[in-house]
Amino acid sequence: MKTGIYIRVSSEDQAKEGFSIPAQKEKLIQFCDIKDWTINGIYIEEGISGKNIKDRPQLLTLIDDIKNKTINNILVYKLDRLTRSTKDLIDIVDFLKDEGCEFNSFSEQIDTTSATGRMFLKFLGVIAEMERETIAERVAFGYEQKAREGNYLNTQGVYGYDYKEGSLYINDSERIIVNEIFDNYLKGWSYHRIARDLNKRSIPTKRGGQWRAGTIKSIINNSTYIGKIRYGLHNKNKFFETNGKHESIVDEKKFIEVQKEVESRKGFATKKYTSEDVIFGEVLVCGLCGRRLSTNKSMSSGKYYIKHRCYGVHEGMCDASGVSQNKLEREFINILKDIDLSKVDVEMPNENHDILEKINMYKNENNILNSKKKKAQKLLLNEVLSTDDYKEIIKDIEESIKDNDKKIATLENKLNNDKLSIEEIKQINDIILNIKPVWDILPNVKKKEFVRKFIKELIVLNKNGKYQLDIKFNNN
Repeated sequence: MKTGIYIRVSSEDQAKEGFSIPAQKEKLIQFCDIKDWTINGIYIEEGISGKNIKDRPQLLTLIDDIKNKTINNILVYKLDRLTRSTKDLIDIVDFLKDEGCEFNSFSEQIDTTSATGRMFLKFLGVIAEMERETIAERVAFGYEQKAREGNYLNTQGVYGYDYKEGSLYINDSERIIVNEIFDNYLKGWSYHRIARDLNKRSIPTKRGGQWRAGTIKSIINNSTYIGKIRYGLHNKNKFFETNGKHESIVDEKKFIEVQKEVESRKGFATKKYTSEDVIFGEVLVCGLCGRRLSTNKSMSSGKYYIKHRCYGVHEGMCDASGVSQNKLEREFINILKDIDLSKVDVEMPNENHDILEKINMYKNENNILNSKKKKAQKLLLNEVLSTDDYKEIIKDIEESIKDNDKKIATLENKLNNDKLSIEEIKQINDIILNIKPVWDILPNVKKKEFVRKFIKELIVLNKNGKYQLDIKFNNN
Protein backbone atom coordinates (compact mmCIF):
# COMPACT_ATOMS: atom_id res chain seq x y z
CA MET A 1 0.00 0.00 0.00
CA LYS A 2 1.67 3.23 -1.18
CA THR A 3 0.30 5.42 1.58
CA GLY A 4 -0.06 9.19 1.83
CA ILE A 5 -0.52 10.50 5.37
CA TYR A 6 -2.63 13.66 5.48
CA ILE A 7 -2.43 15.85 8.60
CA ARG A 8 -4.31 19.08 9.26
CA VAL A 9 -4.61 21.38 12.28
CA SER A 10 -6.82 24.47 12.02
CA SER A 11 -6.64 26.08 15.46
CA GLU A 12 -5.00 26.13 18.89
CA ASP A 13 -8.11 24.53 20.40
CA GLN A 14 -7.69 21.46 18.22
CA ALA A 15 -4.04 21.24 19.22
CA LYS A 16 -5.03 21.25 22.91
CA GLU A 17 -7.47 18.41 22.27
CA GLY A 18 -4.74 16.13 20.98
CA PHE A 19 -4.90 16.98 17.27
CA SER A 20 -1.48 18.65 17.13
CA ILE A 21 0.72 17.87 14.13
CA PRO A 22 3.34 15.85 16.10
CA ALA A 23 0.57 13.87 17.84
CA GLN A 24 -1.19 12.98 14.59
CA LYS A 25 2.09 12.22 12.79
CA GLU A 26 3.41 9.85 15.48
CA LYS A 27 0.22 7.79 15.72
CA LEU A 28 -0.27 7.55 11.95
CA ILE A 29 3.31 6.44 11.32
CA GLN A 30 2.94 3.75 14.00
CA PHE A 31 -0.34 2.65 12.40
CA CYS A 32 1.40 2.26 9.02
CA ASP A 33 4.16 0.16 10.64
CA ILE A 34 1.55 -2.16 12.14
CA LYS A 35 -0.24 -2.50 8.79
CA ASP A 36 3.08 -2.86 6.94
CA TRP A 37 2.18 0.06 4.64
CA THR A 38 4.85 2.02 2.77
CA ILE A 39 4.72 5.78 3.48
CA ASN A 40 5.23 7.56 0.16
CA GLY A 41 4.39 11.04 1.44
CA ILE A 42 3.32 13.04 4.48
CA TYR A 43 1.12 16.05 3.65
CA ILE A 44 0.83 18.63 6.44
CA GLU A 45 -1.45 21.68 6.56
CA GLU A 46 -1.24 24.01 9.56
CA GLY A 47 -3.77 26.72 10.47
CA ILE A 48 -6.10 25.85 7.57
CA SER A 49 -9.85 25.27 7.81
CA GLY A 50 -11.43 22.05 6.59
CA LYS A 51 -14.52 23.64 5.07
CA ASN A 52 -13.25 23.48 1.47
CA ILE A 53 -10.59 21.89 -0.73
CA LYS A 54 -9.42 24.68 -3.03
CA ASP A 55 -7.57 26.61 -0.29
CA ARG A 56 -5.49 23.61 0.83
CA PRO A 57 -2.31 23.24 -1.27
CA GLN A 58 -1.10 20.03 0.42
CA LEU A 59 -4.41 18.25 -0.18
CA LEU A 60 -4.32 19.33 -3.82
CA THR A 61 -0.77 17.95 -4.06
CA LEU A 62 -1.97 14.66 -2.53
CA ILE A 63 -4.77 14.49 -5.12
CA ASP A 64 -2.23 15.02 -7.93
CA ASP A 65 -0.03 12.24 -6.50
CA ILE A 66 -3.04 9.91 -6.47
CA LYS A 67 -3.67 10.73 -10.13
CA ASN A 68 0.00 10.01 -10.88
CA LYS A 69 -0.30 6.67 -9.02
CA THR A 70 2.34 7.66 -6.47
CA ILE A 71 -0.26 7.09 -3.75
CA ASN A 72 -2.93 4.38 -3.65
CA ASN A 73 -3.97 4.70 0.00
CA ILE A 74 -4.83 7.70 2.19
CA LEU A 75 -4.55 7.66 5.98
CA VAL A 76 -5.91 10.42 8.22
CA TYR A 77 -6.17 10.71 11.99
CA LYS A 78 -9.87 11.58 11.85
CA LEU A 79 -12.37 12.10 9.05
CA ASP A 80 -12.86 15.82 9.69
CA ARG A 81 -9.10 16.31 9.21
CA LEU A 82 -9.80 15.60 5.53
CA THR A 83 -12.98 17.65 5.05
CA ARG A 84 -16.03 18.96 6.90
CA SER A 85 -18.09 19.40 3.73
CA THR A 86 -20.46 16.60 2.75
CA LYS A 87 -20.29 17.60 -0.90
CA ASP A 88 -16.49 17.60 -0.90
CA LEU A 89 -16.45 14.28 0.95
CA ILE A 90 -18.73 12.62 -1.60
CA ASP A 91 -16.60 14.01 -4.43
CA ILE A 92 -13.42 12.73 -2.75
CA VAL A 93 -14.88 9.24 -2.18
CA ASP A 94 -16.02 9.00 -5.81
CA PHE A 95 -12.62 10.26 -6.97
CA LEU A 96 -10.77 7.66 -4.87
CA LYS A 97 -13.01 4.91 -6.23
CA ASP A 98 -12.28 5.95 -9.84
CA GLU A 99 -8.53 6.10 -9.15
CA GLY A 100 -8.45 2.79 -7.27
CA CYS A 101 -7.22 4.48 -4.12
CA GLU A 102 -8.16 3.28 -0.62
CA PHE A 103 -9.10 5.50 2.33
CA ASN A 104 -8.46 4.82 6.02
CA SER A 105 -9.16 6.77 9.19
CA PHE A 106 -7.20 6.00 12.37
CA SER A 107 -10.02 7.04 14.74
CA GLU A 108 -13.11 5.76 12.91
CA GLN A 109 -11.51 2.60 11.42
CA ILE A 110 -13.12 3.24 8.02
CA ASP A 111 -12.59 0.79 5.14
CA THR A 112 -13.79 2.10 1.76
CA THR A 113 -13.33 -1.19 -0.06
CA SER A 114 -16.91 -2.16 0.90
CA ALA A 115 -20.27 -0.51 0.13
CA THR A 116 -21.00 -0.40 3.88
CA GLY A 117 -17.74 1.39 4.53
CA ARG A 118 -18.45 3.99 1.82
CA MET A 119 -21.96 4.57 3.20
CA PHE A 120 -20.56 4.98 6.71
CA LEU A 121 -17.99 7.46 5.38
CA LYS A 122 -20.71 9.63 3.84
CA PHE A 123 -22.74 9.46 7.04
CA LEU A 124 -19.77 10.66 9.07
CA GLY A 125 -19.36 13.49 6.57
CA VAL A 126 -22.91 14.66 7.30
CA ILE A 127 -22.10 14.71 11.03
CA ALA A 128 -18.85 16.63 10.40
CA GLU A 129 -20.60 19.27 8.30
CA MET A 130 -23.36 19.63 10.87
CA GLU A 131 -20.70 20.21 13.51
CA ARG A 132 -19.05 22.93 11.40
CA GLU A 133 -22.39 24.68 10.77
CA THR A 134 -23.17 24.51 14.50
CA ILE A 135 -19.83 26.17 15.29
CA ALA A 136 -20.53 28.86 12.67
CA GLU A 137 -23.96 29.50 14.21
CA ARG A 138 -22.40 29.84 17.66
CA VAL A 139 -19.80 32.29 16.34
CA ALA A 140 -22.49 34.36 14.58
CA PHE A 141 -24.60 34.35 17.75
CA GLY A 142 -21.57 35.50 19.74
CA TYR A 143 -20.97 38.42 17.37
CA GLU A 144 -24.64 39.40 17.49
CA GLN A 145 -24.65 39.29 21.28
CA LYS A 146 -21.51 41.43 21.44
CA ALA A 147 -23.14 43.99 19.17
CA ARG A 148 -26.28 44.05 21.32
CA GLU A 149 -24.06 44.81 24.30
CA GLY A 150 -22.73 47.88 22.47
CA ASN A 151 -19.38 46.53 21.23
CA TYR A 152 -17.96 47.61 17.86
CA LEU A 153 -17.06 44.48 15.82
CA ASN A 154 -15.04 45.73 12.84
CA THR A 155 -11.41 45.38 13.93
CA GLN A 156 -10.27 47.60 11.04
CA GLY A 157 -11.99 50.56 12.68
CA VAL A 158 -13.80 53.44 11.05
CA TYR A 159 -12.73 56.94 9.98
CA GLY A 160 -12.90 59.27 12.99
CA TYR A 161 -11.97 56.54 15.47
CA ASP A 162 -9.04 54.25 16.30
CA TYR A 163 -9.73 50.63 17.22
CA LYS A 164 -7.80 49.31 20.24
CA GLU A 165 -8.41 46.18 22.30
CA GLY A 166 -12.02 45.76 21.20
CA SER A 167 -13.06 49.41 21.65
CA LEU A 168 -13.32 52.61 19.59
CA TYR A 169 -11.37 55.70 20.66
CA ILE A 170 -11.83 59.14 19.09
CA ASN A 171 -9.11 60.24 16.64
CA ASP A 172 -9.06 64.04 17.15
CA SER A 173 -7.75 65.00 13.69
CA GLU A 174 -10.18 62.69 11.89
CA ARG A 175 -13.08 63.86 14.07
CA ILE A 176 -12.63 67.37 12.65
CA ILE A 177 -12.84 66.04 9.06
CA VAL A 178 -15.95 63.95 9.84
CA ASN A 179 -17.80 67.00 11.17
CA GLU A 180 -16.61 69.03 8.19
CA ILE A 181 -18.11 66.41 5.85
CA PHE A 182 -21.49 66.63 7.61
CA ASP A 183 -21.37 70.45 7.62
CA ASN A 184 -20.49 70.71 3.92
CA TYR A 185 -23.27 68.30 2.99
CA LEU A 186 -25.75 70.55 4.82
CA LYS A 187 -24.35 73.48 2.83
CA GLY A 188 -25.51 71.74 -0.34
CA TRP A 189 -22.26 70.06 -1.39
CA SER A 190 -22.53 66.75 -3.26
CA TYR A 191 -20.64 63.56 -2.35
CA HIS A 192 -18.38 64.15 -5.36
CA ARG A 193 -17.63 67.75 -4.39
CA ILE A 194 -16.74 66.79 -0.81
CA ALA A 195 -14.44 63.99 -2.04
CA ARG A 196 -12.81 66.31 -4.59
CA ASP A 197 -12.15 68.94 -1.91
CA LEU A 198 -10.50 66.43 0.46
CA ASN A 199 -8.35 64.97 -2.32
CA LYS A 200 -7.15 68.41 -3.41
CA ARG A 201 -6.14 69.13 0.19
CA SER A 202 -4.19 65.82 0.24
CA ILE A 203 -6.16 64.50 3.21
CA PRO A 204 -5.97 60.67 3.12
CA THR A 205 -8.72 58.19 3.98
CA LYS A 206 -8.41 55.81 6.95
CA ARG A 207 -6.41 53.38 4.79
CA GLY A 208 -4.29 56.11 3.20
CA GLY A 209 -6.14 56.15 -0.14
CA GLN A 210 -8.14 58.66 -2.18
CA TRP A 211 -11.62 59.84 -1.27
CA ARG A 212 -14.53 58.76 -3.45
CA ALA A 213 -18.19 59.65 -3.53
CA GLY A 214 -19.06 56.22 -2.11
CA THR A 215 -16.72 56.75 0.85
CA ILE A 216 -18.39 60.08 1.68
CA LYS A 217 -21.84 58.50 1.37
CA SER A 218 -20.93 55.72 3.82
CA ILE A 219 -19.77 58.31 6.38
CA ILE A 220 -22.88 60.47 5.94
CA ASN A 221 -25.15 57.45 6.61
CA ASN A 222 -23.14 55.90 9.46
CA SER A 223 -24.85 56.20 12.86
CA THR A 224 -21.61 55.08 14.55
CA TYR A 225 -20.75 58.79 14.71
CA ILE A 226 -23.64 59.45 17.12
CA GLY A 227 -22.65 56.58 19.43
CA LYS A 228 -24.69 53.78 17.82
CA ILE A 229 -23.76 50.20 16.90
CA ARG A 230 -25.17 48.68 13.71
CA TYR A 231 -25.38 44.93 13.11
CA GLY A 232 -26.47 42.95 10.03
CA LEU A 233 -26.14 45.94 7.71
CA HIS A 234 -26.41 43.72 4.62
CA ASN A 235 -29.12 41.45 6.01
CA LYS A 236 -32.50 43.15 6.45
CA ASN A 237 -33.86 40.27 8.54
CA LYS A 238 -31.06 40.53 11.12
CA PHE A 239 -30.34 44.24 11.07
CA PHE A 240 -30.60 46.18 14.33
CA GLU A 241 -29.15 49.32 15.86
CA THR A 242 -28.31 49.84 19.52
CA ASN A 243 -26.38 52.21 21.78
CA GLY A 244 -22.64 51.67 21.69
CA LYS A 245 -20.00 51.96 24.40
CA HIS A 246 -17.97 54.52 22.41
CA GLU A 247 -18.29 58.31 22.46
CA SER A 248 -20.13 60.14 19.67
CA ILE A 249 -18.29 62.69 17.51
CA VAL A 250 -21.24 64.18 15.60
CA ASP A 251 -24.13 65.99 17.26
CA GLU A 252 -27.29 63.88 16.97
CA LYS A 253 -29.36 66.86 15.84
CA LYS A 254 -26.91 67.53 13.00
CA PHE A 255 -26.95 63.84 12.01
CA ILE A 256 -30.77 63.82 11.79
CA GLU A 257 -30.73 67.00 9.67
CA VAL A 258 -28.27 65.39 7.28
CA GLN A 259 -30.46 62.27 6.94
CA LYS A 260 -33.43 64.47 6.06
CA GLU A 261 -31.27 66.25 3.45
CA VAL A 262 -30.26 62.88 1.99
CA GLU A 263 -33.94 61.92 1.58
CA SER A 264 -34.82 65.27 0.03
CA ARG A 265 -32.11 64.93 -2.64
CA LYS A 266 -33.12 61.46 -3.79
CA GLY A 267 -35.67 62.83 -6.27
CA PHE A 268 -32.97 64.88 -7.99
CA ALA A 269 -30.77 61.84 -8.58
CA THR A 270 -33.19 60.37 -11.14
CA LYS A 271 -31.77 60.29 -14.68
CA LYS A 272 -33.43 62.69 -17.10
CA TYR A 273 -32.72 60.49 -20.11
CA THR A 274 -33.56 56.93 -21.15
CA SER A 275 -30.80 54.35 -21.32
CA GLU A 276 -31.47 53.84 -25.06
CA ASP A 277 -30.29 57.40 -25.72
CA VAL A 278 -26.80 56.64 -24.40
CA ILE A 279 -24.87 54.95 -27.20
CA PHE A 280 -21.37 54.51 -25.75
CA GLY A 281 -21.95 54.66 -21.97
CA GLU A 282 -21.16 51.00 -21.26
CA VAL A 283 -17.77 50.94 -23.01
CA LEU A 284 -16.22 54.38 -22.38
CA VAL A 285 -12.85 54.46 -20.61
CA CYS A 286 -10.78 57.54 -19.72
CA GLY A 287 -7.58 57.69 -21.76
CA LEU A 288 -5.83 59.63 -18.99
CA CYS A 289 -6.47 57.57 -15.84
CA GLY A 290 -8.28 54.40 -17.03
CA ARG A 291 -11.49 54.95 -15.04
CA ARG A 292 -14.99 54.59 -16.46
CA LEU A 293 -16.91 57.66 -17.65
CA SER A 294 -20.13 58.91 -16.09
CA THR A 295 -23.13 60.10 -18.13
CA ASN A 296 -25.33 63.15 -17.74
CA LYS A 297 -27.83 65.08 -19.88
CA SER A 298 -28.12 68.85 -20.09
CA MET A 299 -30.25 71.33 -22.04
CA SER A 300 -28.95 74.15 -24.25
CA SER A 301 -30.98 76.29 -26.66
CA GLY A 302 -33.97 74.03 -26.18
CA LYS A 303 -32.04 70.85 -27.04
CA TYR A 304 -30.84 68.01 -24.84
CA TYR A 305 -27.18 66.96 -24.99
CA ILE A 306 -25.60 63.83 -23.52
CA LYS A 307 -22.13 64.32 -22.05
CA HIS A 308 -19.59 61.99 -20.48
CA ARG A 309 -16.99 62.77 -17.84
CA CYS A 310 -14.38 60.65 -16.05
CA TYR A 311 -15.41 59.61 -12.52
CA GLY A 312 -11.93 60.65 -11.39
CA VAL A 313 -12.68 64.27 -12.36
CA HIS A 314 -15.66 64.33 -9.99
CA GLU A 315 -13.38 63.36 -7.12
CA GLY A 316 -10.38 65.54 -8.00
CA MET A 317 -8.20 62.62 -9.18
CA CYS A 318 -8.15 63.25 -12.96
CA ASP A 319 -7.85 66.32 -15.23
CA ALA A 320 -9.45 64.88 -18.38
CA SER A 321 -11.98 67.10 -20.17
CA GLY A 322 -15.56 65.97 -20.69
CA VAL A 323 -16.77 64.63 -24.04
CA SER A 324 -20.14 65.09 -25.75
CA GLN A 325 -21.90 62.16 -27.39
CA ASN A 326 -22.42 64.09 -30.65
CA LYS A 327 -18.70 64.77 -31.15
CA LEU A 328 -17.85 61.28 -29.98
CA GLU A 329 -20.15 59.79 -32.61
CA ARG A 330 -18.48 61.74 -35.43
CA GLU A 331 -14.99 60.70 -34.38
CA PHE A 332 -16.09 57.10 -33.88
CA ILE A 333 -17.57 56.77 -37.38
CA ASN A 334 -14.59 58.51 -39.00
CA ILE A 335 -12.12 55.96 -37.66
CA LEU A 336 -14.35 52.93 -38.38
CA LYS A 337 -13.85 53.27 -42.14
CA ASP A 338 -10.11 52.62 -41.74
CA ILE A 339 -10.49 49.60 -39.46
CA ASP A 340 -9.42 46.19 -40.80
CA LEU A 341 -9.92 43.51 -38.17
CA SER A 342 -7.44 41.19 -39.87
CA LYS A 343 -4.74 43.66 -38.77
CA VAL A 344 -6.18 44.18 -35.30
CA ASP A 345 -5.25 42.06 -32.29
CA VAL A 346 -8.58 40.68 -31.14
CA GLU A 347 -8.29 40.17 -27.39
CA MET A 348 -8.42 36.64 -26.10
CA PRO A 349 -10.76 36.30 -23.10
CA ASN A 350 -9.33 35.42 -19.67
CA GLU A 351 -10.92 31.97 -19.92
CA ASN A 352 -8.71 31.16 -22.91
CA HIS A 353 -5.59 32.19 -21.01
CA ASP A 354 -6.61 29.71 -18.30
CA ILE A 355 -7.08 27.00 -20.93
CA LEU A 356 -3.58 27.61 -22.30
CA GLU A 357 -2.12 27.33 -18.80
CA LYS A 358 -3.88 23.99 -18.26
CA ILE A 359 -2.65 22.69 -21.63
CA ASN A 360 0.93 23.61 -20.73
CA MET A 361 0.51 21.99 -17.31
CA TYR A 362 -0.60 18.66 -18.81
CA LYS A 363 2.21 18.80 -21.39
CA ASN A 364 4.76 19.36 -18.63
CA GLU A 365 3.27 16.41 -16.71
CA ASN A 366 3.74 14.23 -19.80
CA ASN A 367 7.37 15.35 -20.10
CA ILE A 368 7.96 14.26 -16.50
CA LEU A 369 6.17 10.94 -17.11
CA ASN A 370 8.30 10.26 -20.21
CA SER A 371 11.42 10.91 -18.13
CA LYS A 372 10.15 8.34 -15.63
CA LYS A 373 9.71 5.84 -18.47
CA LYS A 374 13.38 6.26 -19.45
CA LYS A 375 14.48 5.84 -15.84
CA ALA A 376 12.40 2.67 -15.53
CA GLN A 377 14.02 1.28 -18.70
CA LYS A 378 17.50 1.90 -17.23
CA LEU A 379 16.50 0.22 -13.95
CA LEU A 380 15.24 -2.79 -15.93
CA LEU A 381 18.46 -3.03 -17.95
CA ASN A 382 20.52 -2.78 -14.74
CA GLU A 383 18.33 -5.54 -13.25
CA VAL A 384 17.17 -3.25 -10.42
CA LEU A 385 13.56 -3.73 -11.53
CA SER A 386 11.97 -7.07 -12.30
CA THR A 387 10.13 -7.47 -15.59
CA ASP A 388 6.76 -7.62 -13.82
CA ASP A 389 7.45 -4.46 -11.79
CA TYR A 390 8.67 -2.69 -14.95
CA LYS A 391 5.50 -3.63 -16.86
CA GLU A 392 3.31 -2.39 -14.01
CA ILE A 393 5.17 0.94 -13.80
CA ILE A 394 5.10 1.48 -17.58
CA LYS A 395 1.38 0.62 -17.67
CA ASP A 396 0.63 3.24 -15.00
CA ILE A 397 2.77 5.87 -16.76
CA GLU A 398 1.26 5.25 -20.20
CA GLU A 399 -2.28 5.41 -18.77
CA SER A 400 -1.46 8.77 -17.18
CA ILE A 401 0.03 10.08 -20.44
CA LYS A 402 -3.01 8.85 -22.37
CA ASP A 403 -5.33 10.54 -19.85
CA ASN A 404 -3.38 13.82 -20.16
CA ASP A 405 -3.45 13.62 -23.98
CA LYS A 406 -7.25 13.35 -23.88
CA LYS A 407 -7.46 16.39 -21.63
CA ILE A 408 -5.10 18.34 -23.92
CA ALA A 409 -7.15 17.43 -27.01
CA THR A 410 -10.41 18.51 -25.30
CA LEU A 411 -8.91 21.84 -24.21
CA GLU A 412 -7.30 22.53 -27.62
CA ASN A 413 -10.64 21.79 -29.31
CA LYS A 414 -12.37 24.29 -27.02
CA LEU A 415 -9.65 26.84 -27.70
CA ASN A 416 -9.99 26.46 -31.47
CA ASN A 417 -13.77 26.78 -31.30
CA ASP A 418 -13.42 30.06 -29.38
CA LYS A 419 -11.18 31.67 -32.03
CA LEU A 420 -12.63 33.80 -34.78
CA SER A 421 -12.31 32.21 -38.20
CA ILE A 422 -11.11 34.20 -41.23
CA GLU A 423 -14.66 34.11 -42.59
CA GLU A 424 -16.07 35.44 -39.29
CA ILE A 425 -13.54 38.28 -39.29
CA LYS A 426 -14.50 39.10 -42.89
CA GLN A 427 -18.19 39.21 -41.96
CA ILE A 428 -17.51 41.55 -39.05
CA ASN A 429 -15.36 43.75 -41.31
CA ASP A 430 -18.24 43.98 -43.77
CA ILE A 431 -20.67 44.98 -41.01
CA ILE A 432 -18.29 47.64 -39.68
CA LEU A 433 -17.55 49.09 -43.11
CA ASN A 434 -21.23 49.18 -44.08
CA ILE A 435 -22.40 50.74 -40.84
CA LYS A 436 -21.00 54.20 -41.66
CA PRO A 437 -23.39 55.09 -44.55
CA VAL A 438 -26.50 54.19 -42.52
CA TRP A 439 -25.34 55.32 -39.07
CA ASP A 440 -27.09 58.69 -39.18
CA ILE A 441 -30.50 57.18 -39.90
CA LEU A 442 -30.26 54.45 -37.25
CA PRO A 443 -32.17 55.02 -33.98
CA ASN A 444 -29.99 55.28 -30.89
CA VAL A 445 -31.13 51.89 -29.61
CA LYS A 446 -29.73 50.21 -32.77
CA LYS A 447 -26.48 52.16 -32.52
CA LYS A 448 -26.18 51.00 -28.93
CA GLU A 449 -26.76 47.36 -30.00
CA PHE A 450 -23.92 47.64 -32.51
CA VAL A 451 -21.53 49.08 -29.90
CA ARG A 452 -22.49 46.46 -27.30
CA LYS A 453 -21.97 43.61 -29.76
CA PHE A 454 -18.67 44.61 -31.33
CA ILE A 455 -16.88 47.03 -28.99
CA LYS A 456 -15.14 45.92 -25.79
CA GLU A 457 -13.74 49.34 -24.82
CA LEU A 458 -13.72 52.80 -26.34
CA ILE A 459 -10.79 54.62 -24.77
CA VAL A 460 -11.31 58.37 -25.20
CA LEU A 461 -9.22 61.43 -24.42
CA ASN A 462 -10.25 65.03 -25.11
CA LYS A 463 -7.27 67.37 -25.44
CA ASN A 464 -8.29 70.96 -26.11
CA GLY A 465 -11.29 69.82 -28.16
CA LYS A 466 -9.26 67.25 -30.13
CA TYR A 467 -10.42 63.69 -29.56
CA GLN A 468 -8.13 60.68 -29.38
CA LEU A 469 -9.97 57.36 -29.66
CA ASP A 470 -8.71 53.81 -29.30
CA ILE A 471 -11.14 50.99 -30.08
CA LYS A 472 -10.80 47.52 -28.54
CA PHE A 473 -13.04 44.97 -30.22
CA ASN A 474 -14.80 41.98 -28.69
CA ASN A 475 -13.74 38.56 -29.90
CA ASN A 476 -17.30 37.54 -30.81
